[in-house]
Amino acid sequence: MKALIFGVTGQDGSYMADLLLAKGYEVHGLIRKSATGNTVNISHIISDQDVFNKQFFLHQGDLADPTSLYRIIAEIRPNEIRTMSVGATIWWDTQVISLPLLWLGSWKLSGKST
Repeated sequence: MKALIFGVTGQDGSYMADLLLAKGYEVHGLIRKSATGNTVNISHIISDQDVFNKQFFLHQGDLADPTSLYRIIAEIRPNEIRTMSVGATIWWDTQVISLPLLWLGSWKLSGKST
């Protein structure tokens, strides 16, 4: 089984990655280009030579960029997509943007927009 996790670098996303890896999944995580230095929550997975780039993979993309999402999904062909991404670290004045973006990204991926 393959899973794609949006928000894999966050607390909940990293816990989900651990859980799925323990269940034998091949786990792929979406990481924003601007967040590449923010991998502290998954550092234990990245530093594990037996897992990183063998069972756990990172892909650069953004929920605001449907082209990158479609490319990653077409490449991976996941059985499951887990959305653990939220705007918790975004400043209050941009919450108006981040919450609809999360909803719109999930809606488009579900195929309801076509």
